[in-house]
Amino acid sequence: MGNYGSVVVIGAIVGFFSNGMFAGYGALISSFYPVQIRSTATNTIFNFDRAIGGFSPIFVGYILQSYDMTVVMIYLAALYCISLIVMLTLKKGPSEVLQPVEVKIN
Repeated sequence: MGNYGSVVVIGAIVGFFSNGMFAGYGALISSFYPVQIRSTATNTIFNFDRAIGGFSPIFVGYILQSYDMTVVMIYLAALYCISLIVMLTLKKGPSEVLQPVEVKIN
């Protein structure tokens, strides 16, 4: 892949669709944690991931210095595959039936 313009265009398209993963994140997390700790669990998981993910640009830069763009693309594709496997193997916790809350307006 010798054309840097194609990398930018393809990267933008992949980024657009990969950021769509966040759309289903709240619905997915809500099925794994009870209501009482859902917000804390979601924020802890999300921010822990951000802390680890902050090292990714350094690691990608190291790979680019030592290898080439193909290895970086394989690394990123492997991360998405690992993420998919982890998501498919998660076990759903016990579900709760929530009672509707009656709101009174004075």
